[in-house]
Amino acid sequence: MNTETQEKQSLITKDLPPHIERRGDVLYFRKRWKGKRIYRSLDTNNAKRAEAKAKEWIKLLQAGKFFETDDIKVRKGYPTIGTILDEYERAATIRALSDGSPSEKTVRHYEYQIHYLLKKATNCQGKVENLCSSILTRKLVKDYIAAEEKGLSAIERLAKKVTAASGQKRNELFESLVSLKNKVTADALLDDCEGAMRVLRQRKSRSIHSILKNARAIFSPWAMDAYRDEFKLPNIHDFMTAASIKRAPYKYHSPPQELIDKTIEEGRKLRTSNPELYVVFCLCYDIAMRAGEATWASAHWLQERTVKHSNGKSETVCCMEITDRPSEWAGPKHGSTRVVPLHRSIYDELKEIIPAEGYLLPGSTAHARHKIIDKTFAAWMRKIGWNAFVYPKAAHELRKLMGSRWITEYPNPGVAQKRLGHKDLKTTIDFYGDFMDKEAALDPLMGAE
Repeated sequence: MNTETQEKQSLITKDLPPHIERRGDVLYFRKRWKGKRIYRSLDTNNAKRAEAKAKEWIKLLQAGKFFETDDIKVRKGYPTIGTILDEYERAATIRALSDGSPSEKTVRHYEYQIHYLLKKATNCQGKVENLCSSILTRKLVKDYIAAEEKGLSAIERLAKKVTAASGQKRNELFESLVSLKNKVTADALLDDCEGAMRVLRQRKSRSIHSILKNARAIFSPWAMDAYRDEFKLPNIHDFMTAASIKRAPYKYHSPPQELIDKTIEEGRKLRTSNPELYVVFCLCYDIAMRAGEATWASAHWLQERTVKHSNGKSETVCCMEITDRPSEWAGPKHGSTRVVPLHRSIYDELKEIIPAEGYLLPGSTAHARHKIIDKTFAAWMRKIGWNAFVYPKAAHELRKLMGSRWITEYPNPGVAQKRLGHKDLKTTIDFYGDFMDKEAALDPLMGAE
């Protein structure tokens, strides 16, 4: 700040009454009244307006009605949420000058998250800035989680009512459902209520964890150091350590058998109707590739190998070796090369379709090849019944289908782990555990390929 600006700022501050303080571009009402420290934004940078508003507040204080305008009464010495957020912005600005973090965008995001949490937990109709910081307790976290879960239950009940209704009543209930979420979600709930609610619960679980984490960032150690110099905070240990919602285990839920059968049947027909998409189908289903791996799949990955058995006999097998790491590709996930056996008929069909060298999918760039998987092939899957909300990554669902088939066919889950390219066996067992043989689940080393 240059000398001229400092002089102007000094003159502006000098003309203000003692109970009005300027901080940055905003004026604040600051006063002690009957042992209570009041510090609140006047929501203006105009001195005359601020002075007029401050006089009104003083009259309210004298009449004993000032705290009736609050959502929660301010306890002795405890600041409001608004005061804390103002100080957080100031401290964050100073900290950003030295190490560049947090950014202005991050600060706004954290403030929005604590606003959202307080609104949900307290059902506050006014400004959450007026709430006293003494509200930051374990109960606040529990109330927030309960409010989110209540909202999900209300959506599920309404979706079931829409399904059971008909005529004009159905249309009215559907509009109510759309107003709660959006049309895409509403359509998904009517199409597959169980699957859509499962997705909503998974997303809400992640959202609750994220919002709590970001709201608590307002009280990170460096911010707490700044607060100690300005005001006395209540004990927020319970708020900071209260348990979040228990996350549901991320497990594979098989789609309806009718949809699986239709997908395989229609997928095989692509051999004659659309060879380009048939290659994608084979890569994602028969070989269980990830979309990124299919984008970089090369002709030399498709191989024939001679395998010697323990009885001395040799056999030629077909396989796909997911390997190579071109400079422009990060390579297979976790950097592991894997070999996936392939049926002879699928191998022969692919050999007829794919080029002798280069990538299996057409396109001079990775973006063009990935677009075939992410857009064109996904659109084909949507047409045959794969809901975009319940199954957002269409091609990846085929990989999951084959994974569930391998975990069912082979007693040793290590077979599925290697073919799928999972980093560790626990990932495979946790995800596909419901499809495993009970004995195999108890003893992961049992059986062999």
